[in-house]
Amino acid sequence: MQGANLRFAGKDVFLKSHGFDHLYGSEELKSVVADPHYRNDWGFYDDTVLDEAWKKFEELSRSGQRFSLFTLTVDTHHPDGFISRTCNRKKYDFDGKPNQSFSAVSCSQENIATFINKIKASPWFKDTVIVVSSSLFL
Repeated sequence: MQGANLRFAGKDVFLKSHGFDHLYGSEELKSVVADPHYRNDWGFYDDTVLDEAWKKFEELSRSGQRFSLFTLTVDTHHPDGFISRTCNRKKYDFDGKPNQSFSAVSCSQENIATFINKIKASPWFKDTVIVVSSSLFL
């Protein structure tokens, strides 16, 4: 699940060829998200995507079957990142100057921590493995 378009760079083809059964990107999510117009340059903001990932986590957990759920966030994307409207810390200063990139990273950390804490507070946490990975070293 991701906020960006799955067709970008052939990601949909790659993921399907590597065993992913269900793919959700911006096109697939636009009919189910609360505000389909709340988007950044790459797609839906991370808070929206993580809300949908939480719903999918609940649905899959209730099924009682084993599953893997992968979520890709984009709010820290170059050049300056994007700040979700739900973030409490929207401004990060470095050496007394506002830094949009650090603000985006701080916001992303907040959103991801909220998502993980929901999972940890859920009745399914005892059977859950959470892996956090970054491709951009942020």
